[in-house]
Amino acid sequence: MIKQFTFTLTSIILLFICTTSNAQISYSFTRIPPGTIAYQNLTGNTIITDSFSVNTNDYLFNQQLQGEVFKFFNTLDTIGVNADIWIVNDGEFQIGEALTFKLFEIAATPLSSINVTSQISYAITGTSGNLIVKFEFKNWKLANGPPGNFSNFQIWLYQQIGVIEYHFGARSANNATGYNINNGPFMGAVWVPNAATSVIEKLWCNGNPNNPTLDSAAIVQFYAMQGIPDSGTVYRFTPKSTLTGINNPSQENLQISLYPNPTTEQTTIQFSKNTNALITIQDVVGKTILEVPTRNQEQITIPVADLPRGIYFIKITENNKSIIKKIVLM
Repeated sequence: MIKQFTFTLTSIILLFICTTSNAQISYSFTRIPPGTIAYQNLTGNTIITDSFSVNTNDYLFNQQLQGEVFKFFNTLDTIGVNADIWIVNDGEFQIGEALTFKLFEIAATPLSSINVTSQISYAITGTSGNLIVKFEFKNWKLANGPPGNFSNFQIWLYQQIGVIEYHFGARSANNATGYNINNGPFMGAVWVPNAATSVIEKLWCNGNPNNPTLDSAAIVQFYAMQGIPDSGTVYRFTPKSTLTGINNPSQENLQISLYPNPTTEQTTIQFSKNTNALITIQDVVGKTILEVPTRNQEQITIPVADLPRGIYFIKITENNKSIIKKIVLM
């Protein structure tokens, strides 16, 4: 039978496939077979222990990525400003906005630990604007799977290019058998209104995990996979849009550097050319603290010594295009 979803922000049975439909599809899908990209456990990672909410089973991730801009489903989301991001302990991450939310999932079914080696963790590498964020689910089993089943998997987010990858590691042999559209894992990506009574866009996988069928029909209807892909497999979602960088909407007219950062007394914004832009400084809840216009300037220095210490966001807007940068006051 076809799974009909009952959505909540923290417990959603979803995954990804793609069939012929008239819906917009933001991503192309590529299955990379084992032997191309070696699966490795995360290093330098932060383990999430008791931080999941008892009621929601999720972990709000805003603090680690506050002010960073990511592209999901061809839209730009600024974490902690117009969007929130969660890790969910059934094998997914979610992006919540004012009226919609987006989910990227590998299991999306109840997971249970195997033993003390079971853990959920994350690692962030790179620099602002070019981060790679990785979530790892190590040694987990599907609660409704066959006895002794286990799997390892990761989700990678590439900030600059918008690519999302699902990496599959070691798994038990019986993860490949005994599953059907009712009891298998749900894998994929979906964007829905908060009420989840319709689908804005999805890219969903079902069937054979090593040769998945793809479904992009914009309806609240999903099939499960018949197991976990072989170790070393990567599912890659690549944005179809020619927009290749998180700052790309503004790049032609607005390129900047910001220094020093962190700072104590002042910060200088250096533009690539003489610029007429509006500079807005906001606090972590989005409240505007200061607005400063530039008047055909290539550089401007803004005093910040009187502001309380903490994290702020500097938004530079020119010709209805904006760049947001995070700044830390020490």
